[in-house]
Amino acid sequence: MLATMSEIDWSDVSMSELPTGTVTLLLADVEGSTRLWETHPDEMAAAITRLDQAVSEAIAAHDGVRPVEQGEGDSFVIAFARASDAVACAVQLQRAPLAPIRLRIGVHTGEVRLRSQTSGDGNYVGPAINRTARLRDLAHGGQTVLSGTTSDLVIDQLPADSWLSDLGSHPLRDLPRPERVAQLCHPDLCNDFPPLRTPVTMATHNLPVNLTNFVGRQAETRSLQDALADSRLVTLTGAGGVGKTRLAVHVAALIANKFRDGVFDRTGGCTSADDVADGDRRRPA
Repeated sequence: MLATMSEIDWSDVSMSELPTGTVTLLLADVEGSTRLWETHPDEMAAAITRLDQAVSEAIAAHDGVRPVEQGEGDSFVIAFARASDAVACAVQLQRAPLAPIRLRIGVHTGEVRLRSQTSGDGNYVGPAINRTARLRDLAHGGQTVLSGTTSDLVIDQLPADSWLSDLGSHPLRDLPRPERVAQLCHPDLCNDFPPLRTPVTMATHNLPVNLTNFVGRQAETRSLQDALADSRLVTLTGAGGVGKTRLAVHVAALIANKFRDGVFDRTGGCTSADDVADGDRRRPA
């Protein structure tokens, strides 16, 4: 059945004539969208314009079809006849210059149906799109995760220089069957992420959202993680502007699930230990 779907010419399928059967779905959203709109509205407005253009170009380049009114907020859905096209589209989207936007992408292949079967009109409904949405929810900004079904289909047809990293099986919220998850990797992308955002590993935190990706400094990251494994108090010293806070926030995000009650406390205006203590006492619980 998967082979027959790949024979369909989707170039003539309009947005109001979405195909049913076995398709590959790509679901994406913007990590921290609400917070970014509140804190950086001008940058977000420009980034959303770039995102719309990038999505349109990726759909055209990889024979995708986008439901007209599916998704909420800054999320979107794209359907593909071939799983390999969906994966290539995901790589193109993640490589696009979208800062401060960072996309969370989930890709899954399964049988779908439309809400309105008689007219060929409407949005996708059913278990396949639900599973794709839950899969996407596992990802972090900048990360693309594939279901086991999709991984098996594309393992020999990955985009140039891309590879898959097996992340194991994980539960999906409200779904009875866990999913075997693989991360889509590429040398131009960040491939180092915290554990997947499952109900077990997801930690609540107030870490700031950065406008750009964290690049390099692998040795410093590993050294700081090792230090935190041995001691709860680690101090970073250095001249102003060298990136101490950025490194600290990056590592804090990587290990947030190990410190479930951790809180980010900005003390940039403090000049003494007493100032830090006073700030902690005033911080709401």
